[in-house]
Amino acid sequence: MKASCDLVIWMTAGRGIMHSEMPKSHDPAHGLQLWVNLPKLRKMIQPRYQDVPRESVPHAFNDDKSVEALVFAGEVFGQRGPIETEAPVTYVHFMLDAGAKLEYPIPSTHNALVYAISGRGQCVGASIQPHEAIVMEKDGDGVVLTAAEKDTLEVIVMTGEPLNEPVVQHGPFVMNSIEGLKQTFEDFQQAKNGFENARSWEPKTQRRR
Repeated sequence: MKASCDLVIWMTAGRGIMHSEMPKSHDPAHGLQLWVNLPKLRKMIQPRYQDVPRESVPHAFNDDKSVEALVFAGEVFGQRGPIETEAPVTYVHFMLDAGAKLEYPIPSTHNALVYAISGRGQCVGASIQPHEAIVMEKDGDGVVLTAAEKDTLEVIVMTGEPLNEPVVQHGPFVMNSIEGLKQTFEDFQQAKNGFENARSWEPKTQRRR
């Protein structure tokens, strides 16, 4: 798949999928890739792609319009994102004006990840700047963000319920046990159980020069 700018691709690997993505343009682009583990009971579902262009993503604002949110998944400021997830997840791009403050409550059962894209500020009392991340464990008071007085702040906030399941990962495969991981590699090598087209598959992105 050739991805255009301002596009969110939510790919659910499920029982197995061969995939390849790259930008349509040769112009510099910024991208963020996040892996979200599937619950054990949902690991073998059918693969699925959700392609969401920016114009389909709800824009939401706080009361004084000093904080804008692009809501990809979950609900913020009364707006619900279009992405359907297999486990409870919130995924939001917040943009704070200089000096603005955001108090964003999250469910007490959720962990949270805050990743700074640009600008500087404070997150739950700790300084944050571009390419830094802060991880918050559940049972907290929520995410509190403050942009620096002379700098806007853009962050990604992602929250989700811990699965509390074993995680065994190697390469692109994530399972719950060594046995499950071995079976997945066998399926891939033998082109079965979701990988039927693996041997003959050629991504269209490789044809581009």
